[in-house]
Amino acid sequence: FAATECIDPSEDLRRQHTALEKMGCKLSPALRTGATYIYTADCSVKLPSGAVAFSTTSVLTAESDIAYRIENRLTSQGGTTNESITAQRVADCAK
Repeated sequence: FAATECIDPSEDLRRQHTALEKMGCKLSPALRTGATYIYTADCSVKLPSGAVAFSTTSVLTAESDIAYRIENRLTSQGGTTNESITAQRVADCAK
């Protein structure tokens, strides 16, 4: 699946962290090693049917000045889900 979107990667990451914090997740500070950033979130969300606990680990790798990759792993009682996102700058955003 491929999509074209106009996003600011730093702003998108801040938006995702804010959403996780609003859900009650505890986020770790990002650890940087070279061009790789690793961050985790431990979450316990209260739903009408009961609490749901899960954790996420995300690894963001800057592959160049115009491309990056994110590997996400979400672990819950139901198992583990992996997601891979690659992004590359293709043009200026429309104004």
